[in-house]
Amino acid sequence: SGQISLTALGTSTLGTYLGSLGTFQSTNGNIIFNNNRLRLNMAISTAGTVSILPTSSKAIQVGGATDANDSASLLDISSQELARITAGTVTIGSTGTSGGITIAGDLDLNTRGYNLNLNNAGNITSSERVFTLGSKQFNLDTSTTGDINLSNTLDNKALSVTNVTGRNVTLQTTGDNSDIHVYGNVTST
Repeated sequence: SGQISLTALGTSTLGTYLGSLGTFQSTNGNIIFNNNRLRLNMAISTAGTVSILPTSSKAIQVGGATDANDSASLLDISSQELARITAGTVTIGSTGTSGGITIAGDLDLNTRGYNLNLNNAGNITSSERVFTLGSKQFNLDTSTTGDINLSNTLDNKALSVTNVTGRNVTLQTTGDNSDIHVYGNVTST
């Protein structure tokens, strides 16, 4: 039930690599990855929080279809990697680092079963993505330095968020029968 923390500093081309054998597990504690590159090929499990925190400012891509896209300038957390995580909450990024976050694929938190926090001192952007929350929370925070721009032009699709904090916040949907659902606070700093 204790905390697990992995820190990979330096310029390794692999960073933290978790192979496909076994499970990385803490009963109730938090699991923290401090690194600039991360490959999650095994199950990660905790009732607590899984935090993926880059050790320097770089772009972050979340939910894309391609696995193993990490590079010197990009921390990529693919849809496949997100599916390997079982947790109460998943936090990606920190308001102490910049580089921005791009949401590169649809996010179904209801199926995943965890709350999702995306934090960055840069901008958080998404276009044409569907967020399914169910009873889960989707929180975005750029503190006082970044903008949040989420847009959707698809028909019959809602743009859903829980709490959003940023310098400038734009939530826009232009598709037919498309709504914006806010289940918490939207704050412009």
